[in-house]
Amino acid sequence: MGASLAIYGLAEMVGFRRSHYGKASMEILGGYKKRAPWCYLFLILGTLYFLSRACLIVGALVSLRDMPTSAFEGVPWLQFLPKL
Repeated sequence: MGASLAIYGLAEMVGFRRSHYGKASMEILGGYKKRAPWCYLFLILGTLYFLSRACLIVGALVSLRDMPTSAFEGVPWLQFLPKL
C-alpha cells in the first residue's frame, strides 16, 4: 500500500514537472493524466491502493470472528460510580 502511494506521488511529481509547474489541474497540466501511458499508471496505482485498503478493512472485520463472546458484552458502567 505504501509503495503504490509512493509511486503514485512520484508519477504526479514527474508529470507536474514536465508541465513546467503550472496550476494543479488536469487541463492546465497538459492533460498528462488523460494521455496514455500516464493514464494507465494512475489507474493501476489507484486500483492497487484501493484494493490494499479494502484488504486491511476486510481483515480487521474478519478478525472479529475469532474474539471470544465476552469481548462483545456491554460494561455496566453504573456499577463503578461511587454511592453516596
